[in-house]
Amino acid sequence: MVSTGSTTGGRAGMDREMSRVALVTGAGKGIGAACARALSDAGHRVALLARSREDLDALAQDLPGETLVVPTDVTDPAALDAAFAQVEDTWGPVEILVVDSAERPTEN
Repeated sequence: MVSTGSTTGGRAGMDREMSRVALVTGAGKGIGAACARALSDAGHRVALLARSREDLDALAQDLPGETLVVPTDVTDPAALDAAFAQVEDTWGPVEILVVDSAERPTEN
């Protein structure tokens, strides 16, 4: 789902030729969401990756620029390849990559 978010604040009106394609993993919450917000505020198109579509949809609606919501389990190599392919098919090559994903350790 591509969303344009709101049109207030930041440099969301930046010329598309000047904006870059960013992909942020772990974008649903915390540091990943903050990175996605900073990139969107700077006028970049931001692909949001995390397991939770609900978290990604909520963030996408709150960002000022174009976003692409891509629910993805980054621990699954095939799913990660498919996510990159979706972003590249939509906007072209990823130029900014933020990797902020964590897997909870299993109990022994």
